[in-house]
Amino acid sequence: MATKEYYLGLDIGTDSVGYAATDINYNLLKFHGEPMWGVTLFDPASDREARRGYRTARRRLHRKRARIEFMKELFAPAVGAVDPLFFRRIQESALFPEDRTDPTAPIGLFTDEGFNDKDYAKKYPTVHHLINELMTDTSPHDVRLVYLACAWLVGHRGHFLRDISMDNVEAATDFSEVYNAFLAHFDSLGIPAPWSCTDVDGIRDWILEKKGKTQKKKDGLSLLYGGKISKIDIDEYPYDRDSIVALISGSSLKAGKLFPLAPEYAELGNLSLDMDDEKLDELYSELGDDAEIIRLLKGIYDWSILTDLLNGCNSISKAKVKVYERHAEDLRNLKAFFKKYFDKKAYDDFFKSGNNKENYVAYSGNFTSVKDRSKSENAKKEVFCAYLKKLVAKITPEECDREFYDDMMARLDRNAFLPKQVEGDNRVIPYQLYKYELIKIVENAKGYLPFLQEKDAEGYVTADKIISIIDFRIPYFVGPLNPKSEHAWISRKAGKITPWNFESMVDLDESEENFINKLTNKCTYLGGEDVLPKCSLLYSAFTVLNAINNLKINGEDITVEVKQSIYNRILNEPNKITKKKIADFLIQNGKMGKTDTLSGIDDTVNATLKPFKAFDRLISNSVITEGDAEEIIKRLAYSEDRSRRDRWIKNNYANISPEDRKHLVALPYKDFGRLSQKLICGIQGTNKATGEVMTVIEALWNTNDNLMQVIADRDKYTFAEVIEEHQREYYGAHPQTLDKRLEEMYISNAVKRPIIRALDIIDSVVKANGCPPKKIFIEMAQGTKEDMKGKRTTSRMEQLKEYYKKIDTEDVRLVSRQLEELGDGA
Repeated sequence: MATKEYYLGLDIGTDSVGYAATDINYNLLKFHGEPMWGVTLFDPASDREARRGYRTARRRLHRKRARIEFMKELFAPAVGAVDPLFFRRIQESALFPEDRTDPTAPIGLFTDEGFNDKDYAKKYPTVHHLINELMTDTSPHDVRLVYLACAWLVGHRGHFLRDISMDNVEAATDFSEVYNAFLAHFDSLGIPAPWSCTDVDGIRDWILEKKGKTQKKKDGLSLLYGGKISKIDIDEYPYDRDSIVALISGSSLKAGKLFPLAPEYAELGNLSLDMDDEKLDELYSELGDDAEIIRLLKGIYDWSILTDLLNGCNSISKAKVKVYERHAEDLRNLKAFFKKYFDKKAYDDFFKSGNNKENYVAYSGNFTSVKDRSKSENAKKEVFCAYLKKLVAKITPEECDREFYDDMMARLDRNAFLPKQVEGDNRVIPYQLYKYELIKIVENAKGYLPFLQEKDAEGYVTADKIISIIDFRIPYFVGPLNPKSEHAWISRKAGKITPWNFESMVDLDESEENFINKLTNKCTYLGGEDVLPKCSLLYSAFTVLNAINNLKINGEDITVEVKQSIYNRILNEPNKITKKKIADFLIQNGKMGKTDTLSGIDDTVNATLKPFKAFDRLISNSVITEGDAEEIIKRLAYSEDRSRRDRWIKNNYANISPEDRKHLVALPYKDFGRLSQKLICGIQGTNKATGEVMTVIEALWNTNDNLMQVIADRDKYTFAEVIEEHQREYYGAHPQTLDKRLEEMYISNAVKRPIIRALDIIDSVVKANGCPPKKIFIEMAQGTKEDMKGKRTTSRMEQLKEYYKKIDTEDVRLVSRQLEELGDGA
C-alpha cells in the first residue's frame, strides 16, 4: 500500500470484536478494493464458576468417602469376625438384586436371626439415638453399631471455623467469646462500641429470646439505647446502629444501609445474617475490609443458632434426640387437632397428598410414590409454617385445646413448630462437638472392643487413629498429594499418607513456601516481579497518594504541601476517610473556603493507612523494622490459618510478645495488589524538567501526579523507557506464548476469548498493510452486571445535558473541567 502510517480501532465485546483501519486523517483504508472494517462474532465463553462449584462438591464428597474408607479399614478385622458380608451389603445396598454379587443373599444392614433392620430402626429411629446411647452406655455393644456411629460422625463432622479447645467444648456456646470479638473490632478502629450498655447477660438473653423480628428489634433498642438511638456524632460513626440491632434481630436490609459514610455501597443488595455462604462471600468481596463487621455479626448470629440448637444439652446427639421427640409429639397433637377441627379431605390434603408443595408431606419429604418424590422438592420450614399458620388461623379452638393452639401459633411465628433433625441450621455446628461425641464413644468401646487398644508397627494406637480421622484436613497450601501431578508442589516422603501420619509424611513448612512461590501473581508492568499484598505498608501508601494526588479545589490542583498534610491527616485517622472529612480538614486549616468545591475524588477514599497504625507501636519501639512488618504482612496475606501464622511469627520474631502476636495473627489481611515493590520503589526515573532522579513513590509524594502520569508521561518522566527496557530484558530471557501470558494474568475465559480474537484481527490487519499501526484505539465492554439488569445506562449526551444544567448553580470552571474529563469524543 502507498501509506505506511495508519490507525486501527477495535471494539471488543464479550461475544464480538469490531475493527476499522484508517489513515491518519481517519479515512477508511481499503484492501483489494474492499473497506477495511468489519466484525467477527463468536459465542461468549462461559466462566468457570459453575464448573468450580461442581468440582468443589465432587472433592468434598470424595474426601468424605475417603474418611469413611479409613474408618472401614480400621474396623474391618473386628467387623469381619462377626459379619464377613456387612461392608459388602452396605456397598451394594443401592443396587438392584440382579446387579449384586449374590442376588439371593439377604438384603439389609443387619440380617441376624434375632436382630434385623426392623429391630434396628425400632431401637434407633435415628443415628443420633444410636450415638447418644453409645456415649452414655458403657455396656458391650455390637461392633457394627460402633462402626456405624463412628462412620457417621467422621462423614458429617461440622465446620472448622472456630478454635475451641477439646478440654472445654462448652466454649462453643460461650457468648463472651463472640461478643468480646465484636467489641474488639471497634477498639481496633479507635471508635466506641455501638452502645454503652454493659449488661452482657441482658444482651445475651435478648439475642436468644424467641420472638418475632419486629418485637425483638424493639426489645433490643429498649435494652441498648433506652428505646431510641442518640443522634450525637451520628455523622462521624461508620456503622448504622439501628441496622446492627436489626441484623442481630434477624431482619433483612440493604447492605449499604449499614455503612452510612460509604455511599459507594448504596447499590448493594439485601443483607441478612441467615443468608447462604455463597451469597455472603459475594458480598464480602464487594465490601473488602468493611466486611469484617458483618463477619462478626454473623458470628453472634450463628452462636445464637447453635445455642438454640443444643437447647441446654451437652451434646449434639442428645439435642437431636429431643428434637425427634418434640417433632413426634407435635405431629401427634396436630393430627388430633386436624381430625377435630377439619374434615377428612383437608386432613388428607395436608398429611397425605403428594401434589401440595407446602403441606406436611412436602415438608417432611415423606412422599408415598416415587413419581411424587421425583417431581417435588422439600418445602422449607418458613414456607411450611406460613402455610400451616394460614390454615389454623381461622380456627377458634375449644378451651381444652387452647394451650396447644397458643403454643403452636407462637412457634409457627418463629418457624419452630415440628422441628426437623436435618436442616440448614446444622451448618453452625463446629466439628469439636462431633469430635467430643466420637471420643466418648471410643473411650466407652475400649472396654469391650480390644482391637481399639492395639498398636501397629509404627506405634499408632487404633483408637487414636479413629480420632485423627475426624481432625484430618489437607491444608490448602499443601495442594495435590501426588507429587507427579503437574499442578503439585507438595514436599513429602515416599509412602501412603493417612490421617494419623500426615504431619510426619508431609513437610508443611516447605510445602507452604512452595505454594507461596508458585501462586504469587506478577506485576502488571514489570514481568517476573511478585505483587505486594494490598495491606502492605508500601502499597497502602501508594494507594492513598494515588487517590489524593487528583484532588482539586475549584478545578485547580492543590499544592504538594497541602496534599502531604492531607496524607498525614489520613495516617492519624482511625475511621475511613471521606471527601467530606477532607473538605472539613482543609476548611479548618484555611486551605479552602466553605463555598469552594472539592473535586477529583470519590465520596469515600477507597484506600487506607490502617496497616501503619497496626504496626506503629512495634516499629516505634524498635521491636521490629518496617522491613520486618512487610514480611509479616506478606505472611498474613498468604495464610488464613491463625495457628500457622502464630507459629511462623514466633519462630521468626521471638522478641514479639505473646499479646502482640495474638493481635497480629488476628489482623484480617488478605488479597494482593497488581503492582510490585520493584515498580513502586525499586526502579528510578528522571524528572526531565528538573533532572531529579526519583522512584515512583517519591514522585507521588513530591508531586501531584498520579501513577499513570508518572509512568506514562514521556515528556515529563523517563519511567516509561525504564519499564520498557525491563520488559525487553525479561521477556527476551523468558519468552512466553500467548496462552501462558493469559494464564499468568488469572483472567476469566469470558475475557480471554475476546482478547485472542482481537489479536488474531490485529495480525490479519498488520499482514494486509505490511506494518503495524501507528496507533490502536480500543473500547472494551465491561460486561453485563447483575445490578444493572433492567436499568438504562446514561449516555454521554445525557451527561453533557446534566452538566450544562449545572452551569447556573455551580462554578463554571468546575463544570468546564468536568466536561474536559468527559473526553473530546463526547
